Amino acid sequence: MAQSQSPKQSQRFRLSIVAVVLAMGAVTLVALSPNLVTLAQQSRVQVSQPLVTSSLNRLSTANLPSERLAAVSWLGNHVTAPSTNELNSLARALETDSDPAVRASVATALKQIAINQKENPAAIGHARNVEPQLLEILEAAYNKETNASVRRCIVEAASMLTYPQAAYFINRAKTDNDPAVSAAARQAEHLRDLSVPAIYSPPLK
Repeated sequence: MAQSQSPKQSQRFRLSIVAVVLAMGAVTLVALSPNLVTLAQQSRVQVSQPLVTSSLNRLSTANLPSERLAAVSWLGNHVTAPSTNELNSLARALETDSDPAVRASVATALKQIAINQKENPAAIGHARNVEPQLLEILEAAYNKETNASVRRCIVEAASMLTYPQAAYFINRAKTDNDPAVSAAARQAEHLRDLSVPAIYSPPLK
């Protein structure tokens, strides 16, 4: 005759059944939810949006340059797909902030945003729409800027744009009366020659 199971054996058997059921449920959940990673990424974007708004407000209203510098540094590191309103806020800071160090940092942040878009496959399509506006912002600020260090940062930001018209702006900057700015323009031209896709080159005959 088969021996009856002890209470401990019965308990282990029930726990094994429960573990198998939970494992099967987890596998089913993953199989039916292929976009869980995408949803998590979207959630992170939504959570960070208030921080973007807060940083833009801080950039435009903070009295201390150090606070404005901290705000624009955060924006450059975290913004990947900027809206038109966000770009307009950065454009105002680039043209009107009283501290040249802040204006230079805004130009550097715009450069980093352009890099962020290149490194994020989901933002490539967005980048094609944003780059013309980025170039317009950089050109307008360059035309008004009296500080050579800020102009140099603006030119360096333009070097990250694959938008074809950026080449004309960089070529013009090569004639800047400050040697550091004209040197930055020549370097920017070289960087674009290495990085711009071949589709922008004339077709071979």
